[in-house]
Amino acid sequence: EQNSGTSTVAVGYSQGGGVTFQLGLSQTNFLGTGNQVAIDLSRSETLDYYNLNVLDPYFTIDGFSRGYNAYFRKTKLDKLNVSTYVTDSVGGSLTFGYPLHQNQNVIASLNIDETKISSVQFVSTEIRDYQLANCGKVTGSIYDSQDPTKKLYDSSFEGDFLTYNLNLGWA
Repeated sequence: EQNSGTSTVAVGYSQGGGVTFQLGLSQTNFLGTGNQVAIDLSRSETLDYYNLNVLDPYFTIDGFSRGYNAYFRKTKLDKLNVSTYVTDSVGGSLTFGYPLHQNQNVIASLNIDETKISSVQFVSTEIRDYQLANCGKVTGSIYDSQDPTKKLYDSSFEGDFLTYNLNLGWA
């Protein structure tokens, strides 16, 4: 007999992230369907992460498997006083697998991720130009007139980035 699920609860502390809370639940035979379901939650002063993963290992009678994954991640680097920006990422994937042998599968997945960067202040013009080339927008600029060798800095910036990936591999 084998365990059909696991659970994890953790509380930690780091200087950079403060108090961290983590919760993980997984079930290999969710509600008797044979599907594998996993939920991961993590929250700290600098990171919020929520993930749901579902796998149907017997999607077809021929042995194809199908999986879904969805997540939300918010990174708050402004809380560390290292940088002044926040990223919000939402994404997911659709995965298909086919068994080659008992312990080896060919896997194909399509991943999508949308990341929004916001609250960026005092960004150098080089970084701003790179980000603007990838669908950003600037809302203001600052120039330090006391030192003419200083460059122009943007006082506020945000951008949206959409990424698609198609992966093929084996496991």
